Amino acid sequence: MAKRVLVWCAVVAGVGSVVALGIVFASAGLDRADKMASVFGAFIGIGGLAVAVHGLRVARRGDDAAGFRNSISGVVHGPVVQARDVRGRIEGPAPEGAERIWDENS
Repeated sequence: MAKRVLVWCAVVAGVGSVVALGIVFASAGLDRADKMASVFGAFIGIGGLAVAVHGLRVARRGDDAAGFRNSISGVVHGPVVQARDVRGRIEGPAPEGAERIWDENS
């Protein structure tokens, strides 16, 4: 749900920006709008270059984009489950010797 809201906010902001720039360019006249668009384009290009360089640096480090890394250390005897965004109880037999830990009220 939160992702859907974020996408809609981005779409509304994008459409609003395009409409606002259209109004500014229409009121400025063709010659002045052309010059302003060139300046805006240069700044957008510089911003895109900065994002690309950052992406390359992150990729070279081997980190994922979100900054999360799952790891298990020590000695593991039996199956290991790592889960995300789990709702409700997880049913099924526990591995032998494993301890079940959860909130009984969930």
